[in-house]
Amino acid sequence: MAPMRLENAQPGMELAADVTDRNGQLLARAGKEISEKELRLFKMWGVIEIEIAGGEGDDGAGATMDAEVLPEHEEAAKEFFRHTDLEHELMVQLFRECARRLAREGGSRA
Repeated sequence: MAPMRLENAQPGMELAADVTDRNGQLLARAGKEISEKELRLFKMWGVIEIEIAGGEGDDGAGATMDAEVLPEHEEAAKEFFRHTDLEHELMVQLFRECARRLAREGGSRA
């Protein structure tokens, strides 16, 4: 079980973990089979990633990329986030996405 970007999720997938909004309000419980309606709801409430049961994440490559390459790109991404509060949940998600993109593109751009 690994995080999956919301735009890659498909109706019929089963949630492995509860889905909450930024304020912790429960949107869907673990074990629920999601529909197109829930996917739209999650998007409206600003959900970026969900946990899918029995899945490896977006395509399986993301977990491998994270373990092998991501740490060096996180260092590069820190420069972009030097004036932000990386304790804030939204900033943490943006930071992770920035590091992933840097890793996919193969450069630091810093």
